[in-house]
Amino acid sequence: MTQDPKAPPCAECNRRQFLKEATGAAAALTMAAALPYGCGDDANLDDLTQDLPLALTEHPELAQRGQTKLIDAGLSCPIAVTRTADNDFVITGTECSHQNCCVGRNGDGWRCPCHGATFSFEGERLGGPAPVGLTRYGFSLDGDTLTILGKS
Repeated sequence: MTQDPKAPPCAECNRRQFLKEATGAAAALTMAAALPYGCGDDANLDDLTQDLPLALTEHPELAQRGQTKLIDAGLSCPIAVTRTADNDFVITGTECSHQNCCVGRNGDGWRCPCHGATFSFEGERLGGPAPVGLTRYGFSLDGDTLTILGKS
């Protein structure tokens, strides 16, 4: 028995088509939910929201210019603190804005190990798939207490 090509598909075909489409939609939703948050969206980076005081005496590597200390602030990736002068620091997040991997030092800058995005020492985006640079933090210095200023 052959079906007329102009006739509507049989009921079995409609069920099959429905199941095929429903399975595809469910798979797409599952994949979207599994994507890292914030992919390409700077507003979703894991930013420090409260000020974080650091006793410099507890971080001797920050006594010398050019030394970087990674600080665990309870975020997905550490915050990088580098002394650049007696009373000056460069403080950046280390979370890449592409797929939220933690970047690492690479010469005089930063590089994402996941997809190769590169950033300047100050966090500026230089190349690769990251849409924006690393998060920059302000600071205040009072004696031996460096306070990293959270984003509000």
